[in-house]
Amino acid sequence: MRGANQSSQPLSSRAMSEEARTWSHDQGARRLSFSRAASLMLSETTAPPYRSEKSRSSISSAEQNEWWEVKSRDHCGSQFVMRESSIFRCVWTHVICVLLMYTGTIFLYRITFIEFHIPEPLDAGGVGFQILDELMSALFLLDLFLNFFFTYRDHEGVEVDSVRLIAKNYFTGCFAINLIACTPEILVQKIFDELTDSDRGTADGSVTGTAGIARLQRFSRLARLTRLARLVKIATFSIKDPAWRWLWRLRGVRVLNSGVGLLWVVHLLACGWYLCASLHHYPEETWVGRRSVDVAGNSLLTRGPMDQWFHSFYFILTVFTTVGFGDMSAGTNGEIIYVCFTMMVGAVVHSIIISEVISVLTSVDKTEEFVGEQTELVDAFAKHTELDDTSHKLMTAWVSFSAKNWASSRYDRELMKQLITDKCMPRSLLGMLPDRLFGGKLMRNSFLFMHGRDIGDMPPRLPLLLALAAHRSDFEAGELIYQMRDYAVNVFMVLSGTFADIARPTPQGGEDEACYGVKLTAAEMMVINMGTDNGSISNRGSGVMAQASSMSKGASLPTSPSTRDMRPESTHLFPYKLYSCNSYFGLVEVIESCERRSTVRCESDGGGSLLVLQKPELYRLMEEFPTFAMAWKTQARRRELHRLRIRARLTSGMT
Repeated sequence: MRGANQSSQPLSSRAMSEEARTWSHDQGARRLSFSRAASLMLSETTAPPYRSEKSRSSISSAEQNEWWEVKSRDHCGSQFVMRESSIFRCVWTHVICVLLMYTGTIFLYRITFIEFHIPEPLDAGGVGFQILDELMSALFLLDLFLNFFFTYRDHEGVEVDSVRLIAKNYFTGCFAINLIACTPEILVQKIFDELTDSDRGTADGSVTGTAGIARLQRFSRLARLTRLARLVKIATFSIKDPAWRWLWRLRGVRVLNSGVGLLWVVHLLACGWYLCASLHHYPEETWVGRRSVDVAGNSLLTRGPMDQWFHSFYFILTVFTTVGFGDMSAGTNGEIIYVCFTMMVGAVVHSIIISEVISVLTSVDKTEEFVGEQTELVDAFAKHTELDDTSHKLMTAWVSFSAKNWASSRYDRELMKQLITDKCMPRSLLGMLPDRLFGGKLMRNSFLFMHGRDIGDMPPRLPLLLALAAHRSDFEAGELIYQMRDYAVNVFMVLSGTFADIARPTPQGGEDEACYGVKLTAAEMMVINMGTDNGSISNRGSGVMAQASSMSKGASLPTSPSTRDMRPESTHLFPYKLYSCNSYFGLVEVIESCERRSTVRCESDGGGSLLVLQKPELYRLMEEFPTFAMAWKTQARRRELHRLRIRARLTSGMT
């Protein structure tokens, strides 16, 4: 601790709160002293009454921000926890998911239709299944303790990495369920033995009563099914996986997922329907005993577990689909109660799944709809301007390939701006976000650096609004960003790759020139040489562009008399001013509202990425942050003079 933090005198609760609001700048990120944050939390628990998360809506905005700031900086034992991005945690989650799927299907079938088989239990499956069960128990027991070191997200979406808060959340959440599921079967068996020891041989003393007690003892194994409650949490975690999100966009996968979900719920309730008969003292009175399976009138009791499962599954499915053939029905009180429960569950689950399937089959994918709209615009433009077939094909292929990326970034930016500026975002969150924008590259860009001022003095909303207004754009090697005498409409910030001003070298210095003509990429050459109609290009444009990306590296493009003359004459232009990562260009012409004074080209062999800020958005930022507007104007003039000095030294090209 430094300065005031070294004071050993006790502070009052109000003084601690005031000091906890003091921020220190460290590479643009605001950090709060952990000891003071802990003191503040102690003062909240001793002076005012403790406030839980559910009661936060009743406190003032200032106190809520203070509470959020302290909580977000409680990192007790964070070096021991595993975050959502941890590779081990991702692998472990998939392992647990596989074990839960086994538990909800094969394990449940073995317990219900083999160990609870009526009239007599059957062999559980030999040594192999016993080893598998012991391995599962060991893994679930390990998972019981690993959850104390897995981060979680609170109701505000913040990933909490404090061991203390993780333990509190775990104890008040699914710890009890996991503990019951991991309880050794021997311990549960002893409890049943103690509870039923005094009743053995009494009552009617029949073999049926003894068999019923034995079934109740095996009922302890069903406690492991409480693990299935974790499927909800794992499903929420898996949704964040990019691969799963990509699969979820496929209609066939969504329909298949709904169908599998319906069959799995039917399987769960079918096992419960069979248990209603298995736990009854007189199986002959249950639906299994009343069910005839052949013309001779033999009961289902004489069949094996697979046949009994098929009949149970069949009955539950008829209840779910409200068919009701009448060949099977509930007879005992327990069966009547269970069927009533099944009908209520089936009405809800069946309606949800069927409506989801209908929605998937009848709805048009939003991305494809957006791509179709953009393609129609190109077709209308080509018809209005009487474009030739080659240009029309090129525009259609470009839109078909690029519009999917445009659709992914479509959202209401004005509403997001209001969320940033008008919703009193907590100061800690507001100070943390700038360093996370575009992987931290935005804050390192020289566009945000003001000459003579520290980066820590930057208003945190400026990079947020800048990131909101800008969009990312990728360029290939040798592609022109803009050329001389273009109308200046954008400012470009370099995220990756190298870009450069290019000019023609002369003995008196470089001369800026416009690079006339059209540079055709591999995809464009393929489109021209395909010789297909516009409709097929609209459907296959994205595939053509994808094939071109692999051809553009080291592959020679085919030339023909119709396309050879369209290549730009740019070999005589050489770079003289480079713009690498964390740099920017194109500002001076936008501020002065004039034509482009130079030509800029992508020089990286692997291409590059730029963050593009449009002219209206720049002017809006300049109005909201006048101090930075003055700095941008000064930097633009200084950088332009520097460009001219470097261009004057361009007297010969590279050999």
